Amino acid sequence: MRIVQSFPTIFRSAGSITPVHTYSAPTPNAARPVTRTTTWFWSTVTSSIVLASLSRSGLRTSSTTRCTASRTRAACEIAGGNANVWGAILRRTMQPARTRLQVDIRRQQLLELGLELFARQTYDGLSIDEIAKRAGVSKGLLYHYFPSKRAFYIAAVRAAADQLLEETDIDKHGAGPEPDPEGVREVLRALLSYVSRRRAEYVFLVSGVGSDPEVGEILEDTRGALIQRMFMRLARFGVVDDPPTRLRLRGWIGFLEGSTLDWLRTQQLEPDAFLELLVQMAGHVFASVIHPPARR
Repeated sequence: MRIVQSFPTIFRSAGSITPVHTYSAPTPNAARPVTRTTTWFWSTVTSSIVLASLSRSGLRTSSTTRCTASRTRAACEIAGGNANVWGAILRRTMQPARTRLQVDIRRQQLLELGLELFARQTYDGLSIDEIAKRAGVSKGLLYHYFPSKRAFYIAAVRAAADQLLEETDIDKHGAGPEPDPEGVREVLRALLSYVSRRRAEYVFLVSGVGSDPEVGEILEDTRGALIQRMFMRLARFGVVDDPPTRLRLRGWIGFLEGSTLDWLRTQQLEPDAFLELLVQMAGHVFASVIHPPARR
């Protein structure tokens, strides 16, 4: 009996590398390859590759996949006998996975649309059918991301608040004895840029929340976050968090909301002129916070 060792083909199993040997009976024609052994060998190799690929791709390899190591050629039958395993593996490999990033992008797109729609229509006047139609999706998909219209509405309000906080998060106050006016100007310029580009969303957030307690809580949380941010950045100038200082900063937030809403409605000042007005007012507010008047 001759021992026929395959050309450098190896299995990797349990971290080891083992050469594969096959045994065959003598053949009357030594010039021809041992066909039966070669067929068995490649059948086994192919079967192992198929099973490993099925396992990695997540396809089932139980009773629904009838693969035999002794008769495997290029594919096995899947229950029903209609699909080629290699085709199934290829489809599974080529099909893009539904990643978390894709889900987040779709959700953000829906929220952007929700901000636009709720800013221009009342809550009761906007139906879930219209939202789905404008979004170009089915109601089922919309409900997949948001279980109800109210949940969608609340999420849109929260998204508007997050956008406001993100786009005004600028720290250029400097490290001198008082806040750098140019740094203050940069922060206020960012605010005016936001309210100009997202006018409807800003009005919706600040003045269009009605009497909804949950939405009102989101707005108050946003104001509180802005005040806390100012405390953190004014601490370098010796500002401490006490009730008088907190009331001054809360009043400053209220002034910003009221004046920007009025400016958006009337446009009585050019943007640059309104910006300079806000910078002047900020100077007075921060001066009273850093150098508070003596208490009587």
